[in-house]
Amino acid sequence: MVGVDLVAELRAMAPAVADTIDWLEAAVAALPDQDLVHELLVSLSAIDQQSANALLASMGEAFGQAIHDRVLPDLILPIQQADPQNQALAALLDDVMVPTLTALPGVVLEHIPDLGSEDVGRRFREALSAVLLQSLGQFLVATIDVLLAHALDEGTQSLREASGAVGQFGEQSPGFSLFARPRPERCCR
Repeated sequence: MVGVDLVAELRAMAPAVADTIDWLEAAVAALPDQDLVHELLVSLSAIDQQSANALLASMGEAFGQAIHDRVLPDLILPIQQADPQNQALAALLDDVMVPTLTALPGVVLEHIPDLGSEDVGRRFREALSAVLLQSLGQFLVATIDVLLAHALDEGTQSLREASGAVGQFGEQSPGFSLFARPRPERCCR
């Protein structure tokens, strides 16, 4: 196997994975050896802290770019386009999924090498919680707005129906209509 370019052989045998190979090569580009197979099988087994930091930063950028270039247009957008009238789905995707997907690679991968200390672990959890809370908070506000609008519409309709029922009852039983009719204004002395 000496002198054989395994990556080129894989590309030739399975052209459909060429994009994935390119992405992996970009993700591990921060490591000194540019041979993907050597990086994955040898270099990563004895990686130093500086190389690990560089690799994770490179991977964060690669994941972020993959989310922007592939996940959003090839996954999220078709889901939205399949049911454009579904406001709940649009709110979930726009207010929760997209912000979370775009923020997590930078927040998570950037801090993994430093997780050995309790202080950094706490800051990592706080950063992760902030991303999730911000995304979920936006979604909850949008959901509550939709629910309040629906409740207002239903409440208005219910009050109109109740008003009609009281009016009909007053017409059917004139003796009770005294309670249902408006009272004249009294002047306070």
